[in-house]
Amino acid sequence: MITYRITWWLETNDKLDKDQTGFRPGKSTIDALQIINLIITKALKEKKFILVACLVLEKAFDSANHEAIIKKAAKIGIIGNPLKWINNFLTNRTFQISIGAHKSSKEKILKGVPQGSPLSPVLFNILMSDLEIPENTKKVIYADDITLISENHDLMKAITDIEQAIKHIKEWTNIWDLKINIKKSKLMCFTNKRIRNIPKVKIDNEELEFSSNHNILGLNFNSPKLKWGKQIQNIKLTTLNRLSIMKKLTSLSWGMSRENLLKFYKIYIKPKIDYGLMIYGNTNNTELKKLESIQNEALRIATGCFKSTPIIALQAITKMLPLKQNIKEQEYIQMQKNLQKQNNSPLKQLTIKMIKTYEPNSTPKNMIHSAIETCKELKLYITTKVIPNITPLPPWFDILQITETHFMDNLSKETTKEIISKQFLMLEKSKYKNHQKIFTDGSMLKEKNSTSAAIYIAEKNITTIWKLPNHTQIIEAELFAIRQGLKYIIENKLTKTVILTDSKSAIQLIANPKPKKYKGITFDIQNLILTLTKHKSIIKIQHIPAHKNIKGNEIVDLAAKKAHNITSPSNLIKDISNIKKETKLIFQNNWEKQLNRILSTKNYYIKNSNSQPWTRSKNRKIDICLTRLKTKHTKLKQHLNRIKIETDPFCRWCNIQEESDEHLFLHCPRFNSNRVKLLEALKKIKIINPTVELLITGGNQPTTKKYYILRHTKIFLQRTKIMNIT
Repeated sequence: MITYRITWWLETNDKLDKDQTGFRPGKSTIDALQIINLIITKALKEKKFILVACLVLEKAFDSANHEAIIKKAAKIGIIGNPLKWINNFLTNRTFQISIGAHKSSKEKILKGVPQGSPLSPVLFNILMSDLEIPENTKKVIYADDITLISENHDLMKAITDIEQAIKHIKEWTNIWDLKINIKKSKLMCFTNKRIRNIPKVKIDNEELEFSSNHNILGLNFNSPKLKWGKQIQNIKLTTLNRLSIMKKLTSLSWGMSRENLLKFYKIYIKPKIDYGLMIYGNTNNTELKKLESIQNEALRIATGCFKSTPIIALQAITKMLPLKQNIKEQEYIQMQKNLQKQNNSPLKQLTIKMIKTYEPNSTPKNMIHSAIETCKELKLYITTKVIPNITPLPPWFDILQITETHFMDNLSKETTKEIISKQFLMLEKSKYKNHQKIFTDGSMLKEKNSTSAAIYIAEKNITTIWKLPNHTQIIEAELFAIRQGLKYIIENKLTKTVILTDSKSAIQLIANPKPKKYKGITFDIQNLILTLTKHKSIIKIQHIPAHKNIKGNEIVDLAAKKAHNITSPSNLIKDISNIKKETKLIFQNNWEKQLNRILSTKNYYIKNSNSQPWTRSKNRKIDICLTRLKTKHTKLKQHLNRIKIETDPFCRWCNIQEESDEHLFLHCPRFNSNRVKLLEALKKIKIINPTVELLITGGNQPTTKKYYILRHTKIFLQRTKIMNIT
């Protein structure tokens, strides 16, 4: 509770260093890495020298001076009881060493923030809050990692600037009883020019080690030209071990299903590739192919396909986007996230600067420039609305006094409409007797991809309706209607009002100080509630059941449905969760269109990326057999001869025709008896002279017939044991 209160106050009043990205809501290592990457790529384009000093504070959390924390907390405005509480939290702490039954005497802890406490990172950020350096050098901080960046056309000037910045930091650490770990700190130089002499920078007469490779917050930066070969090599080494585990979870005849293997890949292997992908994904195609090979190997393990199976077929079967599409998707989503940050955010300012300076044909491109090109290609739009990092409601504000969701608690689901309606009338005449009533509702027609909202002012018998953008979810429509109701209360200076909504989920979101989704509109509503309470206005948000003969609810429900006919939608900024969802869908659809065009030119039995559940089997062996047959990459001699593994393509039994899927299914004398049974089964659904494609995929038959055909195909494969040779 204390941690949340202090964090809320620090973030709301902007008391921490804007360059600190560690242990703060809405910020992460990716923010820090983006800033570093964007500054370097911009300076490289301007043909400058870029010096990067990666400084690490030695045992920073264990060395944090208690007196320094208290002084700085007081300086930024934490006073009175909160300051006393922090002082008591830090002082008079002891430690004791226990070995077996023996215990040492208790000793006082004179330095450091307590390990494991959620408050410790916050206190450390307070300690770091007044670190300043000259303006000609930029700093990026994540917890105790300080990255200094100096850029200049003159290398010596860049060295001088970074030395001055380090001098300031050194003086600051001396004052506050901290120390730079020189052994772990590194110096890098990025440039497209020739470096005649290795730059030298000293800390206390000790030279900072110069490195061409250094791991910054999990990404391996390679100088002088900002290459990512080492980063990709590290990823490959890590993922190879994980792919080995994936192989051990399955075989050609037993093991996990394709779906579970793909889940394993997405949960355990893909995150290793995805971390920072939007940053290092701008590397050359040769390096990207190394990453692609990781995903391709995982898809082969999951599907049981051979190395000769074309990647395009694997992607169609598994519906997995190629890595390049993944990079584009992440770049766009990350740019949108950057633009929703606070206006004083260095990352947002840098992103806007990159958008303004974008030139279509310029090279090299950074992630923002690539994202702009993706926007043009797929006709995506860019939004810049600020979404706060944290709720506007103070931690001591009891939002649960405003919201009410217990109307149906004493009523069962079988309770009749008449009883519920009477219960509401009793509530209206007792609890809300003197309240003005505003009913709100959202409506969604999935078949028309249409969303709308409405409010009904009961005392004045007035309804107002809005058509919302097509991307809007029903929960957003409900929140939008509640927000409009609150705005009406403020505009008309109502003093005692109840908003009645049939969306319990919307009320629960409003009552949550840390919503994971729909932060923008939820924080807007919370801010409006705060404004009303400051003006001594009484406001309640009450849940009521839908379609239970409650007059106001029925009126607003009809009004919301009428709003679908409005042609011009109201403006509603997309939530980042919707941006992610919609972007993934756009990229998936765009890729599937490309995929289907390519597949239509190939001689596979896979003609598109549509799911074919009738071709699947719980039996891993049959499942793999059908998958290989669909791709036409099997162990049959015709295919093996084509790739020069077998010397002749002829059937191993009859030795008359080439051993192909068509020969085995329709002609080979060895399987006549089983073939007769298969053809007789198909005659029952009026299929005569079936093709191999129909037997393997179901062809263009209705879905029920496809399941029937494939059931008998699977029986044929089992009885003939063809699945053992495919």
